[in-house]
Amino acid sequence: MIGIHHIRCILIDVSMPNISGVSLLKSILLRSKHTKIKLVAYTADAKLAEDEAYKKLGFHDLLVKPINAIDLLKVVGLSAV
Repeated sequence: MIGIHHIRCILIDVSMPNISGVSLLKSILLRSKHTKIKLVAYTADAKLAEDEAYKKLGFHDLLVKPINAIDLLKVVGLSAV
């Protein structure tokens, strides 16, 4: 699907029911040649926000739940008008 569509950003929930966000991230990185896609971790764990480990895994940025539209647009690279 990534190769078919022009995707600029993927928002990945770190704690999904059937697959971890880290496993999904690794799968995307292994299968995708699209290094320009921004991979953003999405979590309710506020402690993770203080830790830079998510960047070492390959995520470009992190959003902590609950998020607002302005933060989401900023991370995606768009501006709120």
